[in-house]
Amino acid sequence: MNKKLHILFAGEEGRIRPFVVSRWILQYSLISLVIIFITATISGIFYFSKNHILHTRIAHLESNLDQTLSENEQLHGRIAILEHTLEEPLKDAVTELSERSKIIENILATVGIDIPVKEDPKHSGGPFTQLPEVSFEDFVIYEELLHKVDRYLETIQPVPLGFPVSGVITSKFGRRLDPFNKKPAFHAGIDIMNRRGTEIRATADGRVMRQGYDSKYGKYVLIDHKNGFKTLFGHNKKVLVKKGEKIERGQVVSLLGNTGRSTGPHLHYELRYHNKAINPMKFLKVGNNVKTLAPKRTKTLKKQIS
Repeated sequence: MNKKLHILFAGEEGRIRPFVVSRWILQYSLISLVIIFITATISGIFYFSKNHILHTRIAHLESNLDQTLSENEQLHGRIAILEHTLEEPLKDAVTELSERSKIIENILATVGIDIPVKEDPKHSGGPFTQLPEVSFEDFVIYEELLHKVDRYLETIQPVPLGFPVSGVITSKFGRRLDPFNKKPAFHAGIDIMNRRGTEIRATADGRVMRQGYDSKYGKYVLIDHKNGFKTLFGHNKKVLVKKGEKIERGQVVSLLGNTGRSTGPHLHYELRYHNKAINPMKFLKVGNNVKTLAPKRTKTLKKQIS
């Protein structure tokens, strides 16, 4: 069998040029061309498919981007509305913070813990920092300040402050002449005169430590405030609380009377700190500043955030 392929090329002048090619070379060349064609076709299909997937993903991303931009615009709009809505509650928060701060300062000043501050432009300085506009972020700061003031008030809540009963002070704390034998003596509390049966109220949160009858105090109540302070109410007509009972500031604990070593209807009010009798007068004067000592959160502010 002839393993060579003869190819003749004829020119215009009639000359014939033979071209001899081996059959296996021709077959190899044809097979190579077929393989290259198939490979190119597969590659084209692969890249076309990949390009289509990429175009689809790009279209999806563009759609998500448009949706994100739209949601972002809506969010900015909601923030603008929220900032406008929070404007009034924020002012209320600042006012409440200021009022509570004044209460604390008045209490500390009255019981002897003063905070001396004197504004004097001739003895001050520092860099100029312009006050920023009140923004939504400032709201969080004011909320934290309110929490801080609440913690201060929770600390003050167990401190006996204000009058346990209205009336006239007939005997002060300290040295005095004993009303029975007229000899110099030490008075460990104050006496407040009023009508028999007048309600006597606790001056701080605490728990009844003891209650009963004593020849000196008559019917009495001793309240432990769990911070070193104890208050004693003596000469009562009737005790309205029991030992171990939890007491809140302002709660009626007894009725004013004339029991025990007493010359007439009155309350013997005694304030003890770490079991030592102290003068309650400064603590009584704070009464006008602690009408709303119980800490209260500004619910309106929380609702605006949710």
